[in-house]
Amino acid sequence: QPVAVKLYDTSRGPVSPNMVSRFYREAAQLARLSQGALPRVYHVGRAEGIPYIILEHLPGGSLTRKIERGPLPEDEVIRLGLAIADTLAIVHRNHIVHRDLKPGNILFDAHGAPRLIDFGFAHRHQETPIRSEAIGTFVYAAPEQTGMLARPIDRRSDLYSLGVVLFECLAGRPPFVADDAGELLRLHASAPLPELRDLGADVSP
Repeated sequence: QPVAVKLYDTSRGPVSPNMVSRFYREAAQLARLSQGALPRVYHVGRAEGIPYIILEHLPGGSLTRKIERGPLPEDEVIRLGLAIADTLAIVHRNHIVHRDLKPGNILFDAHGAPRLIDFGFAHRHQETPIRSEAIGTFVYAAPEQTGMLARPIDRRSDLYSLGVVLFECLAGRPPFVADDAGELLRLHASAPLPELRDLGADVSP
């Protein structure tokens, strides 16, 4: 049976206890939940001092690749949105926020079923709010994740990112695009959402 092996990335320097802790946290979160559109975890271990996770093989490629071929049909986007939203509900009920939801973190199995991956940035809800950090990809990040809005990073942040992803699926491009990072952050914080039909998206009234 083909599997995927995720290794701790040693290219950025020696194994750090904090980073190893985050790596194992991701593995523990996935193994404990392992339902909905979450990848199946088969084993977690360490070889020659390097941590690894053995996961289900996802040969269907990423959502990024699908979008590169053009906008997705509306019914397909609805199914995808429901699958990811249901999975986020499971994750959020377990007091976890993904914080890096983007097309590159949605892969597909051999039957086309989606899987939400990369919980390396995920955090458990704390009694005190999670500090705002510019983590994740700005194109999909909620304003509170980039410091543009003074409110906690919580489940609403993941839902915002999912909305951006689904918009891109329908329009073939994200709702906000800018060459300058500062301008992109400003658009997310204060600009009105473009109309999908104005961007040529084929969507129901």
